[in-house]
Amino acid sequence: MNEIVNDYQNHNLSIDIHSFNDGYSVHLKNQSLLQDIRDNDKNGFLKSVIIPVTQEVSMQTHSKIYFNADDPNMELIVTANNGKLEYTINLSN
Repeated sequence: MNEIVNDYQNHNLSIDIHSFNDGYSVHLKNQSLLQDIRDNDKNGFLKSVIIPVTQEVSMQTHSKIYFNADDPNMELIVTANNGKLEYTINLSN
């Protein structure tokens, strides 16, 4: 888990991480991404940072990562497994 935390920190992203199912549940520390989802990723943060960084970290650490918005519903943004995207949130912009 420390390797995953460090890899996100290398991209200036501070995360909380927990074991989850067959991988790790990850979200930004002290920041919900719910507003980014609600405004359809208007600033491009999810598409240009969260999704590609999660894919890269997953590949480097040979792990499965479930990145969520840290909201009450734990809205899933991206799932990457060994560098392959298995799921990304539908953003139409």
